[in-house]
Amino acid sequence: QFILEEAKSRRLHGVCLTVVADNAAAIRCYERCGFVREGRMRDLGAFLGTFLGDDGAYRNMLNMGKIL
Repeated sequence: QFILEEAKSRRLHGVCLTVVADNAAAIRCYERCGFVREGRMRDLGAFLGTFLGDDGAYRNMLNMGKIL
């Protein structure tokens, strides 16, 4: 909530974030805060190796956004 209030105080139009697509708990949390799913990046680990899972598999990422 702090980040959203800070964004509003700076008169930003919206806020966006990226989350690992199989992190259901985080996605629910963001949706409860009013974020909506805006897109999916498939196999992002192919570009950013830091998002590889423990099993070495690539992970999809979701783009989420909220208009303030």
